[in-house]
Amino acid sequence: MIELNNLRKLMREKRNALTTEFCEDAAHKLLINLKKLKNIDNYHNIGVYYAFDGEIDLKYVIHYFWEKNKKCFLPKINSENNNLKNNKINNTDQIKKLIFCEYTPQSILEKNRFGIPEPRGEQEGVEAGDLDLILLPLTAFDLRGHRLGMGQGYYDATLKKLKNPPKLVGIGYNFQQVERLIPGPTDVKLDAVITEKDIRQAFK
Repeated sequence: MIELNNLRKLMREKRNALTTEFCEDAAHKLLINLKKLKNIDNYHNIGVYYAFDGEIDLKYVIHYFWEKNKKCFLPKINSENNNLKNNKINNTDQIKKLIFCEYTPQSILEKNRFGIPEPRGEQEGVEAGDLDLILLPLTAFDLRGHRLGMGQGYYDATLKKLKNPPKLVGIGYNFQQVERLIPGPTDVKLDAVITEKDIRQAFK
């Protein structure tokens, strides 16, 4: 089995080698498949991501949610200076966690330490547990619901202790599927994965 860092490198190289035309077509097809997600109309507070490093773009998905009057939230790396609604996270483990800030067409974004755009400044955020659905980027996935991220562990640290987590849906290209991933002790399983090809549901 390929070592995880080598697998990340391979998949990132494949993503960044895709043509603009392929990526645009995939973004449209992703929305078509997302509409097939079970109970999609019942989700109102939705965690999304800002595409980075060749990740499949959620721009059409996000605009669809806005048109449906749903609220979208972008992840932001938590720090002592972040405002967290209800102040629910108050321990040292929060440094490795994400908060989620509402994302609208008027939102101002700035790059974080990894170069990923996130909500600017002191915008108030909410916990992952306050969301109904989170769309997670990935570098690889398998059909048992295991996800390989970028290796920093922010999503897993954010989600692992939630008693009632939101629905977790991985988003990626079809070629990012692998035969098997060996999960770590803190890795969180997905409920579904959506690609430009199809949707795979009910892993748990």
